Amino acid sequence: MNTDAIDQVLDFFGPDGEFWNKGQAYGWWERNGKTPCCLFIAIDDPIVAKIVAEVVREQYPDRCGDSRSWPIAPFNDHPDTTFDDIRLVCEKAKIALEEGHVPQSLEPEAPF
Repeated sequence: MNTDAIDQVLDFFGPDGEFWNKGQAYGWWERNGKTPCCLFIAIDDPIVAKIVAEVVREQYPDRCGDSRSWPIAPFNDHPDTTFDDIRLVCEKAKIALEEGHVPQSLEPEAPF
């Protein structure tokens, strides 16, 4: 499976997460034509989003909010989540994609 979507997310956020946003979908400022955004908004591929959601549930079950909800936004906005955590989740999702992992169906479906 193609890992470009994960690379694009990490490239967009920048090496230190300068364009990652926490607490709301989009930041209130723009720099170099880019507006910061959260992890959920940055992922534009539904299959990649499902794999990222699986990694979040596996690595950070305490940051997923209600177990029935889509976990990416609660994880992104959790007080303990840092950009290093975001990077780790993306890197693990990329490995899963490289290994040909097919995501299990998550309920509810991703809101795409």
